[in-house]
Amino acid sequence: MELQNLQCEPCQGNATAIAPGDYKAYLAQIPGWEISTTNGVARLDKTFEFTCYTQCLEFVHQVGAMAEENNHHPEMTISWGKVKVSWWTHTLNGLHLNDFILAARCDELAESFYVNF
Repeated sequence: MELQNLQCEPCQGNATAIAPGDYKAYLAQIPGWEISTTNGVARLDKTFEFTCYTQCLEFVHQVGAMAEENNHHPEMTISWGKVKVSWWTHTLNGLHLNDFILAARCDELAESFYVNF
């Protein structure tokens, strides 16, 4: 099943992070996303390119609304023509399936702006 069609699940006490050995299978479904590590915590990152700052702002707004709907919030950095999105699960200090699901949904949102992947 395609990641963007899966439902996010609440990360409660029984939630577990995805093992690093399993990242590759999920990354294959979301081209352009990369794993980085910040302060020992794995993150899922991608920089989206736009033709103007206004498109960047609109994309950030749409990602923010999606994040609120799913109660799962990324870090976003905006500059002229670019937005970097980083997903990770704070409660797990790592990556959960939700991070990959919402990354796939970011790609869907970005497609409506005709961005360069």
